[in-house]
Amino acid sequence: MRIFLVGLPGVGKTHYGKKLSQILKCAHIDLDEEIENMEGINVSQIFKEKGEAHFRQLETTTLKKVCQKNNSIVLSVGGGLLMDLENLHFIKKHGVTIYLKRPLTEIVENIKREPEKRPLFAGQTEQEIVSNIKTVLQLRRSNYEQTHIITGVEAFQNPQLLTNRIELFTNRGVSLIDIVENN
Repeated sequence: MRIFLVGLPGVGKTHYGKKLSQILKCAHIDLDEEIENMEGINVSQIFKEKGEAHFRQLETTTLKKVCQKNNSIVLSVGGGLLMDLENLHFIKKHGVTIYLKRPLTEIVENIKREPEKRPLFAGQTEQEIVSNIKTVLQLRRSNYEQTHIITGVEAFQNPQLLTNRIELFTNRGVSLIDIVENN
């Protein structure tokens, strides 16, 4: 089974993706890291040297390649991947999609802690990050909310609950929505 973790930059998709892969005893891949390995440069450099449009194209191509090679995987995907509806439909068709939510203050702290990993927020003050993350959420929310499961990071404190949700979805094909916090 493929599980796709989506959400805003700084929400913890990679961190929690690794935890989930350990629980499910399968591999974890961070799509941004996969792109960096293929390109030989980091995401920030790709944005700076080749532009966001080029990066988004790499994201789509890499997503499909990773899925062709892996049937059992937890895949953490970039926050902007779902802005392309083709990508949204692709991941919903090829696995279970989980929209990971977190309070805005925690997201901002994560972005500030590793600004080099967040090209959309490079060189911004905390106020600018807050303003921009709100804008990004407003633009992406409707696509994020089309995923199969919506949950907060709290679900990872009770892994059995999360795996039960995944199992229920895969067995019954019904969307399970657990909105922990409204942003």
